[in-house]
Amino acid sequence: FPSHDIVGSYKITTIQLSNNTFWMNLIPYIGVIYLISILLYSIYLLMEFKQLHNLKQSASFEQNQFWNQELSKIGLNNFQIGQSNKIQSPITFGWMDAVILLPFSILNHLTIEEVKFILLHEVAHIVRNDFMIQVIIKLAHTVLLFNPFSYFFVKEINTQRELACDEWVVNQFGNSLSYTKSLYQLALVANTENSPLLLN
Repeated sequence: FPSHDIVGSYKITTIQLSNNTFWMNLIPYIGVIYLISILLYSIYLLMEFKQLHNLKQSASFEQNQFWNQELSKIGLNNFQIGQSNKIQSPITFGWMDAVILLPFSILNHLTIEEVKFILLHEVAHIVRNDFMIQVIIKLAHTVLLFNPFSYFFVKEINTQRELACDEWVVNQFGNSLSYTKSLYQLALVANTENSPLLLN
């Protein structure tokens, strides 16, 4: 042990943060507004699921076998393919029991070959499990409802997902010119119908 003591003195500095009572009082109200917004958005998502269920129930699956025979020619398994007069653009939903719905309007304006290409795009969504990913994105967006970057990322993910499905179709079956023509014809029909579900 040393023969002499070394004594050090330390000064503790305290920082006093000024309390802004106005903002402190607003915190509970902001929290309540946030929770109400999440609740309302969750109800909106449940209504979307119900709407998809109603679309499936009201759709016609009479030509399901015909379209599956067309897809089987290029080596694809069976899918649930229906027609609906309540939509203007093709939609795909479900993960355990995926469904592809085609609007009657495009069946009247597109050739069988063009409809097959549109179906391939929808099949790509099923193969890539896009519906499940979309549900996860929606849940994350619900939590980040007030984050402006959330809206940007959701839009960008949706765009990249559609482009990835286009790339999947071209890589699997080639003939990018015919596929592009099919998308163009679909856009013309959907645009004429003023569709809120216009294909990106």
